[in-house]
Amino acid sequence: MQEMKCTVCGGTNNRQLDFLPSYGKYNLMECNECGLKYIVSENFETLDDDSYWDEVNKKIYSMPNVLNEFKKKQNKYLKRMIKLSPPNKRLLDVGCGNGIFLNNAKLNGFEAAGIEPSRIAVDLCKQQYGFSPTLGYLELDSDLEKNFGALSAWDVIEHVADPKDFLKICHAHLVKGGVFILETPDESSWIRGLINIIDSVKKMLKIGAASNIYYPSHRYYFTHKAMKSVLKNAGFTNIKIYKEHTIYSKAIAKNRLYRKFTNFQMLKYYVVFFLLRAPFLWNKQVVICVKK
Repeated sequence: MQEMKCTVCGGTNNRQLDFLPSYGKYNLMECNECGLKYIVSENFETLDDDSYWDEVNKKIYSMPNVLNEFKKKQNKYLKRMIKLSPPNKRLLDVGCGNGIFLNNAKLNGFEAAGIEPSRIAVDLCKQQYGFSPTLGYLELDSDLEKNFGALSAWDVIEHVADPKDFLKICHAHLVKGGVFILETPDESSWIRGLINIIDSVKKMLKIGAASNIYYPSHRYYFTHKAMKSVLKNAGFTNIKIYKEHTIYSKAIAKNRLYRKFTNFQMLKYYVVFFLLRAPFLWNKQVVICVKK
């Protein structure tokens, strides 16, 4: 395990970490050169593309407070994309889900199209917002035209098998000067670093369980250095990284609906998420860049 190459920078100075105690067959690695954390396994479990869209998530993604929080956050970055003057207003959202960003992009003047591997999500997108996304994964030989002025991938890159190949495919579908936006967990965030320190102390003192902020469905966790490196290698320039928050209303709803917590049990989550609204604790990174 110690001689593996980093998927992003190719460095061989990697070490195995111990923050995945409940996933015995998975190993969490860290590149000491670019800071990327990545999960390796001899046999990754392949989740069905429709598995995420159960009845609970369908309900959550239709809640007015969740939709409003998405809209506020996404509109902020749509305006930043527009300021970069994309060559045209044709936008492709990769992994568009049920169409929340497609709808917000349309309201901001974009001609929005999507591609999504889940048939359930594609159907929801049609029902809720009137879009007809392409069913499947974005590939180099995709039937989609390669003339988009803007492309987005919200919380997608951490799931893909090879982020370098994924970004090259995204790059190929943009026209020259096209604008690309993506979001992913921020491994450079102060809060994730603090949690890792606490988990290391717990392990050393043999007290309590690790926080499990790493899990197999997310294969990659990017520091800012790692993100800039992989984007530059794919041909992107003018890279700007913004620290952001997660969608707290969605996180609260998931705890309530999946775990069926009482109001009293949910109190600690309300307190935690209130504290996490402080900008220095934000744990997401939104990246906007331009194709050469």
